[in-house]
This record gives sequence, C-alpha cells and structure tokens, in this order.
Amino acid sequence: MPEYHFEGQKENERISIVAKQHPFVLTWPVLKVTLLFLVVIFLFLIFKASLFPSIALAIFVLVGGMYLFTTWFLWRNYLYIVTSQRIVVVRQKSFFHRQVTEAPLDKIQDVTFEVKNFFQNIFDYGMVKIRTAGTAEVIQLDNVRNPYLVQQEIIKAQEHYQR
Repeated sequence: MPEYHFEGQKENERISIVAKQHPFVLTWPVLKVTLLFLVVIFLFLIFKASLFPSIALAIFVLVGGMYLFTTWFLWRNYLYIVTSQRIVVVRQKSFFHRQVTEAPLDKIQDVTFEVKNFFQNIFDYGMVKIRTAGTAEVIQLDNVRNPYLVQQEIIKAQEHYQR
C-alpha cells in the first residue's frame, strides 16, 4: 500500500486500510443531471433556439456542473481509515463542513457488515457497522467497497492491537 498520511495521525500509528465509498453511489446524481439535460435539450429543440432555451441551457449547464462537482468532491473526501490504534471516519458533509469520528480499537465490541440489495451484491459494496463500548452510538461505514474485506481488516487490526 502506498504511503498515506492523514491529519491527526499519531507518530507511531500505521495505516492498515483506507476505504472509500463505492463509485456506484455517484450513479444516481449523474443520472439525474443527464435526464434533466435531455429535457433542456428537448425544450431547446422545440423552441428552435430562441432566447428562453438558450438561457435555460446555460443556467442548467452551470448549476448541473456545480451539482456534479459538489457530489464528486464530497464523495472523494469521505474516507474510512483503519490504523494500528483506531478507526477514523472522515465525513465531508459540505465544502466547509467535515465531521471526524474515531474509535480506539480496544473499545470495539462488534463488527458486522451488511449488503442489502441487488446493486450492492453485484458491485460488492455495503455497510460495515462497528459497535463500541461505553457508547450507544454505532459507527457506520456506508456504501464501502468490499465490506467483508473492511470488516476483516478491522478485526485483524483489533487482534494485533490486543497483543
């Protein structure tokens, strides 16, 4: 695995795995923009390049492009990191809103994964749930690629930590 460092990484902390959400989660936003683009093009053809469709097309391209860029940016910066000491979940909620959750490996009580539907089975992504001691909150790794591998890496890191 190439060297990867993250903000807040401790000096003697090794990274076991850096996981991301599966790219398939970008499919629905792309489909929405594509369908709306086709509607705007259809209107453009009906009104024969008058001023209204030209303005609508320009606005759509600008807004649709911003929406797709924002969706990609949030997806790209949403990370699940398993280290030799803890699990770190970085949730990028907007351009200027980032939420970081972490759980020490010695506090983890249970790690399960769930693959719920046709697309998750076909494209091998799902949810990993981590239950920790001392809190009722469950840490969820949503739409993670290869949830079984991520679950096993967490369990392996926890076993190494306890030695």
